[in-house]
Amino acid sequence: MSDHLMLFNAPQGMEWLAILVIAFLIFGHRLPGAMRSLGRSVKEFKRGISEAGSEIEDVNAEITKPETKSQPAGSPPSQPKAPGNLN
Repeated sequence: MSDHLMLFNAPQGMEWLAILVIAFLIFGHRLPGAMRSLGRSVKEFKRGISEAGSEIEDVNAEITKPETKSQPAGSPPSQPKAPGNLN
């Protein structure tokens, strides 16, 4: 079975070098623009991942934050009135 798989081996050593030289000769004038575009894409992807992580942290902080009623500073906390008390 392994004999059949030997036909589909990946290029090695000098074969990769030959492939790269041929690719450079064919696409050489387009490579700088392609690499620039690839760099921008990677940068945008990393920024998106970073923004998603910060949004997740914000949501987690909001969920775990204890609920408190907002009161003006300096005012005493309000206490519930007894049902029979009119004041």
